[in-house]
Amino acid sequence: MANGSFLDGSLDIADRATFASSSGIDGLLMAESNNLVTRTDLSFNLNYRFQNENGTFFNVDADYAYFDNSLNNRQPNQILDPSGSTIITENLYITNAPTVIDIKSIKADTEFALGQGNLSLGMKFTDIQSDNTFEFFRAEEDNLILDPERSNDFSYSENVTAAYTSYKINWGEKYKLVTGLRAEYTQTKGNLQTQQSFESDLFERNYLNFFPSVSFSYLPNENHDWSFGANRRINRPNYKSLNPFQFLLNEFYLEQGNPFLLPEYATNITIGHTYKSTVTSSLTYNQIKNLFGDLYLPLDDNRSLGTSVNLDKQAQLTLNISAPLTVSEWWEVYGTVTGFYVQNKFDTLNTSFDAETTSMSLSLQNTFSLPKSWNIELSGFYNSPTLLGVYKTGTIWTVDIGAQKSLWNDRGSFTIGVSDIFKTNYLPQLVSSSLITVDQRRIEDTRRFLVSFSYKFGNIKLKSSRARDTGVDEEKSRTN
Repeated sequence: MANGSFLDGSLDIADRATFASSSGIDGLLMAESNNLVTRTDLSFNLNYRFQNENGTFFNVDADYAYFDNSLNNRQPNQILDPSGSTIITENLYITNAPTVIDIKSIKADTEFALGQGNLSLGMKFTDIQSDNTFEFFRAEEDNLILDPERSNDFSYSENVTAAYTSYKINWGEKYKLVTGLRAEYTQTKGNLQTQQSFESDLFERNYLNFFPSVSFSYLPNENHDWSFGANRRINRPNYKSLNPFQFLLNEFYLEQGNPFLLPEYATNITIGHTYKSTVTSSLTYNQIKNLFGDLYLPLDDNRSLGTSVNLDKQAQLTLNISAPLTVSEWWEVYGTVTGFYVQNKFDTLNTSFDAETTSMSLSLQNTFSLPKSWNIELSGFYNSPTLLGVYKTGTIWTVDIGAQKSLWNDRGSFTIGVSDIFKTNYLPQLVSSSLITVDQRRIEDTRRFLVSFSYKFGNIKLKSSRARDTGVDEEKSRTN
């Protein structure tokens, strides 16, 4: 199986900001960011699967993924007086940042009957190589001058060797138990070398982790279905978050990755219940150690730096209830309500954070079945203020509407709709610490008009091809 995508595009951003002191507004910032982006994303999977009539199977996946991203940024910055009529300073910055990531993986799994249940065994090895270059130029008298102090080369490698097993057993029709254990040995190496000298900043990290899991379900009768699950898992940071290059967003703000970012470790415990196969509810406790969080740090000359850090921990308790409702023959509603308590803590980089909140979210989906094969869907969601890392977020809500008509005995379909009708799908965020206070509202063009048409050719009764996952799906998701 082979997949590929190619992108050649541009992204233009305009920044407008005022900066002030206790005496009033000192000036205005006008910054443009003109980005040229090229991206190639390729993946290849070779799969062998054997299965007999007894349910025994053996599966092998060999995968290779290649990711090539190039970002060229041209950014003029102007600082004007408070009236906006006089240019005080003017600078042009140009950066070039190519990134190449190679991912190789081989995975083998087997399952067979053992005793009264089934035993699964597996192994996986993954090798990741990432090469990154960052070139920072200043424009001086129509010449581009490379700034060696801000230009770097960064290489990162990661090898993960994993072995895992699980055992599942049923006792009649009422009880089912699944237990599992996964062991992972991780080796990482990063090398940051400035273009100013041949000196390099090298770091290595090797660690062994164990991740147990258990799930149990109990079906006392046809009206009730109880379940219990507990597991421990690891979440590794995106490759971009590990890249220590300083990306300039405007004259006063830059972002930088953190090569010393540790993975998250999450422990999850859930009790669930289903009533008459319709109303589902669950109570979940989740604790994350080394939670990923974005942090603002003040620099000299009124500048600030955004970077990723590990928070000490997050504790969250969540209650979720969802159910369908048939209002009439032509109107069905599906609703979900979630309440949660969140507590985030950290004490690092000369600042501390300890906050907690109780929040809720609500989502509703209305489906209207109309004559002549028309269906209309009206949906929306609401989230109350909550915590997102070190951020205190504001209220967010949105409403979508769409209509679909089936054509030619369901071979064709026509869909039309509008997403985020009221253009409210943006997230206000506030972070306040002993170092810096940031209050931001980033509003994007989230209102969209959608039209689509599809038609099924040939014999629609043919069996579809076997769906399968690859061995690098998780690793590829970290390239975003």
